[in-house]
Amino acid sequence: MSEDQPRIDLKIDPALEWRLRQAAVIAGASSLSQFILDAAATRADDLLEQNVVLPAATFDELKASLDETPVANENLAKLGDKPRPYRWR
Repeated sequence: MSEDQPRIDLKIDPALEWRLRQAAVIAGASSLSQFILDAAATRADDLLEQNVVLPAATFDELKASLDETPVANENLAKLGDKPRPYRWR
């Protein structure tokens, strides 16, 4: 990381630091900082994927397209007539 990149300073309980260091070693992380950043980034991605926020104009377009009458798709209809390669239980 270069010097001009933002920093995050954390104060943590010694027991938590020990747990994080142990987990970082088990995970094979290059450093405790890298382990924490990877874990935080993964959690952030999960939350952002679950909570998509659309601009109002994009939402209005999406809603309008869902309200439109669907157009028949002949290829999709043919595909539905083919035998399935699996069975539902």
